[in-house]
Amino acid sequence: MKTILGVDPGLDGAFAWLRRVDKGFELIVRDFPTVVVKKGKTNRREYSIAELKQDFQNGYADHAFIEKVHAMPGQGVTSTFTFGEGYGIVRTVCAFLETPTTLVDPAVWTRVVGLQSGATKGEHCARAASLFPGYAQLFRGPRGGLLDGRADAALIAWYGIAVLGA
Repeated sequence: MKTILGVDPGLDGAFAWLRRVDKGFELIVRDFPTVVVKKGKTNRREYSIAELKQDFQNGYADHAFIEKVHAMPGQGVTSTFTFGEGYGIVRTVCAFLETPTTLVDPAVWTRVVGLQSGATKGEHCARAASLFPGYAQLFRGPRGGLLDGRADAALIAWYGIAVLGA
């Protein structure tokens, strides 16, 4: 059985390994590893490339599906650059590990997993919880907040399994 890696890039994104098992799915979800770096008088989160590489090596995948990201109107220059940086880091780590990779547009994967165009973060989390009921707690934070990066990573992995027939 193939193990599929779904990736929602971004500092608040996540990645998920998914594979079919006898009566359902086995799902492992991780938030993007970050480090806090002091920049002048402020602290900033940055991607931990070494941790990401280690996570991807330890959680071997037969194929990775990465959300194809692009700049969004109204998004700040710094956040757009950081988002693009994460996207590039993920693609580079997958290439380094020789993991076959497919870039998938958000409009495509969301439609295939059963979400309407413009679905809310809550709808993404609810859909992930319905597909993976045994893992529903992964998509809610300790205070009830939504962890949509995790939900999206799991949904992108599910998209990959659907596309590959794995």
